[in-house]
Amino acid sequence: MKPLQKDYLERVYAGVLGKTIGVRHGSNDEGWSYEKIKETVGEISDYLFTFKNFASDDDTNGTFLLPLALRDFTCSRELTPDHVADTLLNYAPDHHGFFWWGPYGYSTECTAYTNLKAGARPPLSGSAQLNGDTIAEQIGGQIFIDGWGLVAPANEQLAAEFARKAACVTHGGNGIYGGMFIAAAVSAAFDAKDIYEVLRRALAVIPQDCTYAAMVRDIWAFWEVNKQRDWTYCLWHIRENWWQDKYPGNCHIMPNSAMMMLSMLYGGGDFSRTINICNMCGWDTDCNVANVGTILAVLNGLKGIDFKWREPINDFIAFSSVLGDVNIGNLAQVAYELAALGYRLNDQEIPPQLHRMVSGEALRFDFALPGSTMAFRTLAGPKDAVRLVQTDQKNLIGKGSLKVLFAAERDRTPVKVYYQTYYHPDDFNDSRYDPSFSPVAYPGQTIKAMVLAESAAQARMYWREDRTGEFHYGQTADLAAGDWTELNMKIPAGKGELVCQVGVEFTPAKGAQLTAYIDDFSVEGMTDYLVDFKQERIEHWNNLHEEISQFMYNVGSWTLEEGRLHGHSASLAETFTGSSRWKDVCVSTVLTPVNGVGHNLEFRVQGAARCYAAGLYAGGKLRLCKKNVSYKIVTETDFSWEFGQSYEIKATAVGNHIEIAVNGKVLLTWTDEDHPYLTGAVGVSTMGLGHCIWDEICVKEGALC
Repeated sequence: MKPLQKDYLERVYAGVLGKTIGVRHGSNDEGWSYEKIKETVGEISDYLFTFKNFASDDDTNGTFLLPLALRDFTCSRELTPDHVADTLLNYAPDHHGFFWWGPYGYSTECTAYTNLKAGARPPLSGSAQLNGDTIAEQIGGQIFIDGWGLVAPANEQLAAEFARKAACVTHGGNGIYGGMFIAAAVSAAFDAKDIYEVLRRALAVIPQDCTYAAMVRDIWAFWEVNKQRDWTYCLWHIRENWWQDKYPGNCHIMPNSAMMMLSMLYGGGDFSRTINICNMCGWDTDCNVANVGTILAVLNGLKGIDFKWREPINDFIAFSSVLGDVNIGNLAQVAYELAALGYRLNDQEIPPQLHRMVSGEALRFDFALPGSTMAFRTLAGPKDAVRLVQTDQKNLIGKGSLKVLFAAERDRTPVKVYYQTYYHPDDFNDSRYDPSFSPVAYPGQTIKAMVLAESAAQARMYWREDRTGEFHYGQTADLAAGDWTELNMKIPAGKGELVCQVGVEFTPAKGAQLTAYIDDFSVEGMTDYLVDFKQERIEHWNNLHEEISQFMYNVGSWTLEEGRLHGHSASLAETFTGSSRWKDVCVSTVLTPVNGVGHNLEFRVQGAARCYAAGLYAGGKLRLCKKNVSYKIVTETDFSWEFGQSYEIKATAVGNHIEIAVNGKVLLTWTDEDHPYLTGAVGVSTMGLGHCIWDEICVKEGALC
């Protein structure tokens, strides 16, 4: 394959930004008509709402998480629809979060997911043969598809091939063709000279006799004749020929795709004009604006995106997968992960700094992408002025650093620059797609940063405990003007501390102004961590969404009673916490079975489909199971246990070797020789008509075992 273009990573980042901007831009008028939008807000030229933080959304969940099939299975053309289906089953919680879970036969994604759980495989799971034309051709086939174009730059045939494999998991017919069209358009945008070339190349990859192709040609022909007229004339044409009255279902792909074509043709290749027109058209605005946002952002690059769209987002993104640490993200890191897949897929060597950022050895921040703050934030006095900007003026390891511009009300006033490592419901305006979070920094780990000040100053690392709000500081360093200084601080192991911020505090040596820089910020090292349920609480997102703090549940009912975690199940209850980066671990818990057939400690949790589970089972058994969508017993032994009695279960996983101990005695050992799980978070589960109680979960990494 030919070498990737020099600005490939930056264009991937632009596409990730464009997708996220589009979702946010269209989120508050979704389902509105053009007339309602025009009457309510007039001509749209900016965001319609100011968010504390924009919560997770199905458009970004699917777009940025489903391509992980390339990482988890095979980064090659050998990827199959089954791989994508298993990726969906792994990262999506069971009938909540991630997607819109309308009832079976109404929500396409809910229907396909239910089919997959019942044993159907793609393409049957999303097909019209099984689900009918209406369900198969709703909009989801294209709204989760942009990522496949981002990993296949300037290769629309490959992008369309991946899109077909991905879309057929949940959709059929024109639902698949729309996905192929959009992924191909994203791919073509990497090297096309204008938006019209993008659309021509995208049209060429889908069957020319399908309804989707007919729609594209019709809108294009109308534009050719009416390009000098206002774009609304084309909207009336769509309403006469391609509107919702002709395409049943909750959100059919055809009317929305027609409005996307309108916006790209009349937008003329300009990012802001295109997304504003698309939003003004109405209907499924977040989905439509997000797709065209990706295409136009890749086409124009970062310089084509007005910074007014980027600044309110601050690179932050939330997901609502089953893995709480995955749900705390930043757009630069998403771009790094996708670009690394793109390099591998195209048989190119991953650049060293990009490889360092995606190695999984630590949580790293390099501020190398133009304009990227990587979701860092500031804490200062109400009358202080502070701003963070990415800059290439100073750097150590990459192409840039984070510049801190600070003017305080009083001399020698400190300012904190931090990354938020845990989120609560109060951090959001809504519970969009039911996110929940686990921290991304833990007791036992070390936080590090390289810092520089333009004038004499002092700096120190810090972390903040979530429940008390208390700040904990490292050693203060005196910064000589113009010199890089390394800061580091270990977060001490303790009794269930929840780390919600990690950062650097700067204090001017004199005066009230400061210009400083941060580079090579990281959270690394071994976790030594305790979850004591006496310290946890119920986090209320809305009346249909409550979570145990630090946890993201997959299925079942979870409560806290008298400082203990209770899991309740009709068939399976399962909940997860911790870091998906953990490798060699010792994990222990104290559990008390109340009812049911199985009561587990789970570890190396890679999602809802993949983990190991050790626990007490009916018939007086201690079992170790490996879960790959379903649980399979890999070894067991007789062990007499009773309901109402408490047992300490400890799992030690080093490489592919596992030991299970109960009450301090090793009773099971096993070495996984068949695609072992080598990393993952932790969790607990109960099975059957089950009820189990847990008192604590203790995690120690590596040598700390």
